[in-house]
Amino acid sequence: MHRIVQPESRQAFEAWVRKLIEPAAERLGWEPEEGEDDLTRKLRGTLLQTLGTTGRQGYARERARRVVDRLIESPESVDPDVAVAAVYVTASAGTEPDYRRFYEQYRSAADPQEEGRFMYSLPEFADPALAEETFKMTLDGRIRTSNGPMVIGRLLANEDIGDRSWELIKEHWSTIIELFPPMIVKRSVETIWARHDQADDVRSFLATHEVPQSEKAIAQALERLDVAEGLARRESNRLSGYLRRG
Repeated sequence: MHRIVQPESRQAFEAWVRKLIEPAAERLGWEPEEGEDDLTRKLRGTLLQTLGTTGRQGYARERARRVVDRLIESPESVDPDVAVAAVYVTASAGTEPDYRRFYEQYRSAADPQEEGRFMYSLPEFADPALAEETFKMTLDGRIRTSNGPMVIGRLLANEDIGDRSWELIKEHWSTIIELFPPMIVKRSVETIWARHDQADDVRSFLATHEVPQSEKAIAQALERLDVAEGLARRESNRLSGYLRRG
């Protein structure tokens, strides 16, 4: 829903998200209780991440930074679902020093879970210059080719840097096709639905640039693009009107 909010209604939408989520997030808190089931733990992570990213709640962002500090010092002391939420919340509001810190954590990770957590947080940073650096990492070996398409897909889906990421994909298309294994290269563009405001350009490009072994996947991605474009056309004004009325 946040992807169809008009710019002038953004703050009202964020306030609506906070009002919706805060009661449940406060009830669950940041620390799991003994005997909790997996669904409750996953719900906590989802609520806290949404509160700090889509809702941009100041307390959630500040608490997430403290959790990240603890995570880096003592990974086993942080619940895995809370760890993911804290890392992604911090990345979404992160600075260049945060980015460098997360990159170093990715490079020095002690296990695949920690590596993935910090690697997939790099595309969440909102700075276009950092997005370009992350994109370059997928092509120069700093991010493995087995992970590169997924990282590019996350860049494409990032609301703040998705437009620039789409331009980078087009500029480096031949390298992407040559570099990544045919079975996963499609993951680079499976999130094109997020670029519904550039739908005509996306359709035109993919009509003339083949994605190997991915005809069905690309057709499905284009169908999702059509749905996202139609939703924005039908509901964007109505949503803004609702938010204005409070």
